[in-house]
Amino acid sequence: MANTRMTLDEIKARPSRRNRAKIKAASEEAIHRHMIEDGQDPEAELREEDIISPWYIRKRLGMSQQQFAGTLGIPVATLRNWEQNG
Repeated sequence: MANTRMTLDEIKARPSRRNRAKIKAASEEAIHRHMIEDGQDPEAELREEDIISPWYIRKRLGMSQQQFAGTLGIPVATLRNWEQNG
């Protein structure tokens, strides 16, 4: 699978492949069951090496804080807090 570079406008123009209604309707019990079915341990502690910083993702996408926060639908101040505390 080849990596392709996309502009912010191209990313935003793409339709979401996520069924947000289905995600909102998922119960905690269903999520727990699916994790087990996928071979994950839902009770496992989150490891430091599993965390990818928002700063790293934003830089890899070549986006400003304003662009990235807008894409995520969060305030820029929230993103700044994430980046400073991550």
